[in-house]
Amino acid sequence: MPSLPMVALASPGIYGVIWLALFALFCLYKRYQDHQRANPNGLPYPPGPRPLPLLGNLFDLARKDEIAAYLRLYHKYGDLVFLSVLGKNVLFVNSFRVANDLFEKRSANYSDRGHSTMLHELMGWDWTFGHMPYGERWKAHRRMFHRQFQQSVAPVHWPTQRKEAHSLLRSLLDSPQELIEHLRHNAASVIMNVTYGIQIAPKNDRYIEIAEKALAGMAEAANPGAFFVEFLPFRACVLLDTDVMTTDLKVQEWVPGAGFQRKAREWKAAVYEMRDAPFEAAMRAIKDGTALPNFVSNIVSSLETESKGLLEQDLELVKACAGMSYAGMFAWLSILSEVLTRHQLGQKA
Repeated sequence: MPSLPMVALASPGIYGVIWLALFALFCLYKRYQDHQRANPNGLPYPPGPRPLPLLGNLFDLARKDEIAAYLRLYHKYGDLVFLSVLGKNVLFVNSFRVANDLFEKRSANYSDRGHSTMLHELMGWDWTFGHMPYGERWKAHRRMFHRQFQQSVAPVHWPTQRKEAHSLLRSLLDSPQELIEHLRHNAASVIMNVTYGIQIAPKNDRYIEIAEKALAGMAEAANPGAFFVEFLPFRACVLLDTDVMTTDLKVQEWVPGAGFQRKAREWKAAVYEMRDAPFEAAMRAIKDGTALPNFVSNIVSSLETESKGLLEQDLELVKACAGMSYAGMFAWLSILSEVLTRHQLGQKA
């Protein structure tokens, strides 16, 4: 009796089809589950492009020219534009009025911070209370920040601001053609003096360079659609700490599409250096008795007086709040520089 031909069930192509089918089923299940949890009453979503089966609005996310792409969506759909990508919902708020109605007047419902795999897990931004979900940890950071940056405390920082303003005027007299560079240096110097009591270098300051690298990474990663790891129904990647994994499935950096891990690792190093390096310099100055009044020295002094000593968690809290003020003010500085640059280009045109 002739033998039947054997079917090569172990061929890579068949395994690929099986895995693709399982992945598709999982996506559908996850999308249904998320939809039920996010909108149990089946209420209509705001307007937006029609989603594709399974992929949703994956191809509606801009990978370049984001401002122009999302402006087109605004003109077509209005103040609120809704997208859904692999089960994850994205809402674009396109007017100040609507943003104020949602995030200010109804802040209890809408002002919480969402979780980001790229920003929080892979890049390490979860220590800033600007990225924390609302809760006791967020409240502790907010309280400490408010102690030194509330309106009644502002006069403490006036001597530093006055000194830096005089320095800015001298620089403008010497080289008025370098207006933007002088403004950037002035703002950065105020930030570093007020927060850490550090006087930055006139050119190529390491603290400024590392902060700009960390914030550039945050700006890129915060753009919807920049990294598709945000939209995977399971996190098929590992945390950059070698002893912690999000799943048993590890994606190597050489795999096509997994280059985000290399970028995240580089940005994470910059984020932690931005947080730790100036804080350590400020603590050395406090220990040596050479610290000028600043956010870190004032808070540390208050905590030592109140608690008769500093605990490790107190120092971590101070470090995170100082890093938050440092990062937040540098973000403002980047916006200012962009506005001034565009204004200058407009005048030349």
